[in-house]
Amino acid sequence: MTEALDFPADLIDAQREILKIQTDLHALQQKLAWSREPNDAMRIDGWRPFERPATDGWSEQHAVTVDELRVKERDLATFIVCHAHWMAFEAAAQVKQRRVLKHLPQVQPVHHVEAAGPGEITEAA
Repeated sequence: MTEALDFPADLIDAQREILKIQTDLHALQQKLAWSREPNDAMRIDGWRPFERPATDGWSEQHAVTVDELRVKERDLATFIVCHAHWMAFEAAAQVKQRRVLKHLPQVQPVHHVEAAGPGEITEAA
């Protein structure tokens, strides 16, 4: 049986990369309009009303960037899920080990923050 923290380097690298891509994708999506395509404003009244402003949609470059990030994310997810490392575990243990991999300190992305002055921390885990 493989030890809990005995993950292959390529699996750790893939998990680190997928977290980075997901972070980049989320940050990009926060800046984009609510719709990829141009849409009129909409309003729905009811038990859970909401409204969206009119949008010109995304630029071609933004659409290409999102598509590329999603392809990379899907390819890495496939690599991680289908990795031979998981064959060393029973099904229930695979789920637990996958959770361990996702939360390893060495796979957590480093977030850069702006320092207000000299000597202040500029990176956070």
